[in-house]
Amino acid sequence: MEVQITTDHNIEGSMGLNEYLGATLKDDLARFGSHLTKVDVHLADENSHKDTPNDKRCILQASVKGRPPIVVKNHADTVELSFTGALSKLVSSLDSQLDKLKNR
Repeated sequence: MEVQITTDHNIEGSMGLNEYLGATLKDDLARFGSHLTKVDVHLADENSHKDTPNDKRCILQASVKGRPPIVVKNHADTVELSFTGALSKLVSSLDSQLDKLKNR
């Protein structure tokens, strides 16, 4: 599974952040490994320098073999919380989609 991480100009995409996100994705999505080809992570700070609640956004797009991509979005106060919330939504969506394939 390939992981692509992008950030807007308001979030510093450090090597440490990329390693954390990549490792967390690979660990949490390991059981879907044979179905996933790529996961794109898009991080943004929607209000840049302003201190407002829930202004960090994470969009995850998972490419599933033979299926349309699954896209989830989550907002939170920090980049990490927006990512973990989006990842939880992605796992739920993958469970649901792949369960439907098994039951056909």
